[in-house]
Amino acid sequence: MSGLFGTLASGGFLTLLVAAAFGFGFALVAGQGRKRSAMIGGLCAVLLAAILSASPFFRANMAGAIAVLFVLGLLALPVMFYAIVLRRIRRRNAPAPNPQPAGLRLIEQDDALFRETLEHLRDENARQPDYSRQTFSIAWRDEGGAVLASVRCEILMGLAEMRALYVQPEMRDKGLGRQVLQAALDEAKSRGAARALLHTFDWQVPDFYRHLGWTRTGEVSYPAGPRRIQFEKQL
Repeated sequence: MSGLFGTLASGGFLTLLVAAAFGFGFALVAGQGRKRSAMIGGLCAVLLAAILSASPFFRANMAGAIAVLFVLGLLALPVMFYAIVLRRIRRRNAPAPNPQPAGLRLIEQDDALFRETLEHLRDENARQPDYSRQTFSIAWRDEGGAVLASVRCEILMGLAEMRALYVQPEMRDKGLGRQVLQAALDEAKSRGAARALLHTFDWQVPDFYRHLGWTRTGEVSYPAGPRRIQFEKQL
């Protein structure tokens, strides 16, 4: 026992640091939180110092450690003073915050807001008993992995809406659009969709869909002149 006491006493300040670290780590593992764990670690160091204070070796080592810390503190004072002054200067020169009063806002860059709002709406819809939603895409890739044609499908409560059918200009009139669209319809049907829907502008060759068996079921005319045509197809 006296040998252990002498070993701990000869460690001096390092012994207290180790005791504090053990106390902090044990408390942290026990789920006490960082602040409470730090207090427990400090208490362990204080209790050990009180126990070892009877040893002359411990007192001598602590005196030397305190002297070293005092010198280091004196050397660090100018650096700390410079950091404090620099922080105050930056705060003083920082632009004043511009509080936004409550009320209506015009938001030009609204992509992030729209995505957030859409997620809220989908979360509310998902709580309805009859609501279901699936999405997938069909793509045609070449040997190098480049996408030459693609279409996205959203199946909403049994209705498969085809969106963003696109074929690279140099690959058009080769049947790629027809193949990816038919593959998307087959996949939607296998997932339980009973009907398909798509929209296209009148300059986007609507005859392409009529030749594939789609039925024109409506249109929207824009004041500027173009029309947006709706097609449907039973699966």
